[in-house]
Amino acid sequence: MAACIRAAAWTGRPSVSFVFPRNRVGHLGVLANHGIRVFRGPGPRWYERDENPGTLGRLAHLLDVAMGAPAPTVLPESTPEGLVNLPGSMIYLPAHGIRGMIPVSRRVRRALAALNEAADLRRVFHLWFHPTNLADHYESMMAGLRGVFGRARELRDAGRLDLRPMGAFAPGA
Repeated sequence: MAACIRAAAWTGRPSVSFVFPRNRVGHLGVLANHGIRVFRGPGPRWYERDENPGTLGRLAHLLDVAMGAPAPTVLPESTPEGLVNLPGSMIYLPAHGIRGMIPVSRRVRRALAALNEAADLRRVFHLWFHPTNLADHYESMMAGLRGVFGRARELRDAGRLDLRPMGAFAPGA
């Protein structure tokens, strides 16, 4: 962690948020000792929370995306270590392999439904992705993401939604 904090020092701002590889949460005390205050935890769906959902969990997730089921909205959760767990709501699922058969519109439908729910209920829609998730079917994946961001901007401009980075959920931020 100390090496990660040093590597991020070029930003000129303290590192306060962290994402665990594969969302496998652990060593929260180490994060707290290094000034991290917020982390992305697994989403609320059973296949995201289970330590090893295996094939059944991957299929359930794929089915949710294929059907365009609304992504869940979440609320920040405090941990005993004094950190904030900001669960992920939705990964913008890449379009490689079998996932490429799912229309981008289904990903977008999931995100738009969650954005609207977050605005209506004053909850959080925590969208995340890796840049490489956009590599396959790049034009349509980017167009879908632009649509999601456009709706988020509309909701923000209407005063119905705050757009914040993870670090803004840190205590005292």
